[in-house]
Amino acid sequence: MLSEVVLQHLDQIGDRSSKDVKYLRYVDDIKILATDEKTLRRRLVALDVAAKEIGLFPQGSKIGIRKMVSPEDEIKSVSIPPEPANAPFANQDLIRRRVKVLANRGNPTDTTRLKYVLPRLKPSAKTNPVLMKVLASRPELAETITRHLEKYGKLPASISDALIKEVIEEGVYHSINADLLNLMFNRVGTAQSQILADFSYERIFASRFRRFGRFPAPQPTYRAALIRWALLSARMKYSDTVSLLQYDRDWWALQKTILSLEENKFGRPSFESLLNLAVRGSNSDATRVAASRIFGESLTVHLPHGTCHWAARLLLRNVGLVRYLGRPPSLIPDVLSYAVKFSTLYDWRNHLGTSHDAAERLIILSKQRFETDIDAFIVSLDSFCDLVVREVYRRRGFVMTANYGNVLGAGAPAWLRVDFPDLLIGFSKLHQLRIRSFTAHPRHTTGTLNKRIKHAQYYRIRKSLVYAFAELVRVLP
Repeated sequence: MLSEVVLQHLDQIGDRSSKDVKYLRYVDDIKILATDEKTLRRRLVALDVAAKEIGLFPQGSKIGIRKMVSPEDEIKSVSIPPEPANAPFANQDLIRRRVKVLANRGNPTDTTRLKYVLPRLKPSAKTNPVLMKVLASRPELAETITRHLEKYGKLPASISDALIKEVIEEGVYHSINADLLNLMFNRVGTAQSQILADFSYERIFASRFRRFGRFPAPQPTYRAALIRWALLSARMKYSDTVSLLQYDRDWWALQKTILSLEENKFGRPSFESLLNLAVRGSNSDATRVAASRIFGESLTVHLPHGTCHWAARLLLRNVGLVRYLGRPPSLIPDVLSYAVKFSTLYDWRNHLGTSHDAAERLIILSKQRFETDIDAFIVSLDSFCDLVVREVYRRRGFVMTANYGNVLGAGAPAWLRVDFPDLLIGFSKLHQLRIRSFTAHPRHTTGTLNKRIKHAQYYRIRKSLVYAFAELVRVLP
């Protein structure tokens, strides 16, 4: 999508109407058809200049000019590449020989053609050895080869033994380890399954895998595959599963864990408790998955229902497992965590009282503007802080009658200076940045023209804002 936006500049130059030139583009591949070479070169030069205007530099080695003899040959070379293994009469013997040629003894030269032909082949002992060599030498083809081997109901021992060795030796690429583990799930024997299950359990929980940085933390897809296997291990306890559901930080691994839970592993009461724990997590995607499993397995949602994540509650209400939704959670903590990096939980509804909904609209507007218009973000965030200070006055039994800017400066009452020094400093820095924004004022109080605020200016004061909100939470719990 982004390339389409950028390359519109080339389209404007290349697609200029001309009866002698036709311009065709698919993503970054461009073809120019012309009636003669001179006309073609003229359009090619124009495109080269247009590309450089937007910082793109076409590779000379990729530019070729040739005379078209047969339109049929050109069509076949683009959309229907001639391939003997794809012919209607091609049998498995022919496809097998073709795969061996393309695999080139484990070092394929045309990986695109190999990926094109391999799906037509049925796995067999005649091609497995050379494909295993390709898997070892060309890691980028791991997904293609594992998809081919997934056609087996049960993997041959020669394949599974080699793959187990590869996984246990901890290869460089975690994504490949994940592909191999997923390939072997339910496709290897009982003894091999136990080896993989115990290895996966240790890879997640054993301290030797987390000591001295010798082994990198599993990436999300690898971690999800490890958890899926670890749940088959006899060493995996209920408490281990609880810790995964409570403390796993990655949403992908967390939701895959929830999908991998089985009733026969822990028994129905414990299985129900695990899903009820998951539905009360902090990640909306994972809690939706847990809610769908509760419904699908005909389980009960434990009381109180109000402790379930709001996203899960919506789903459970729609399927009749929860009667009342209750009040939706405030969105203010999520936005402050995203834009200010302040993540401490706080009851903003209680603090802001009747002003909460207005403050929530302001903070949502701030999030929308954070990455696209930093000037407008500063203005809306400053307005939110204005509301926060007014509610501080209210909770202390006062009414803020002075101008917000004065309250942050010389007009601050003594109690505010004593109890909230960090809040005054942080909010004052933000307000001073706001009055230099041309979205708020065309000129500064000094008379100079305001300029567009830069993200770097905001990042310099962000730590002061974190201290300000932390003080608010501490002093007004």
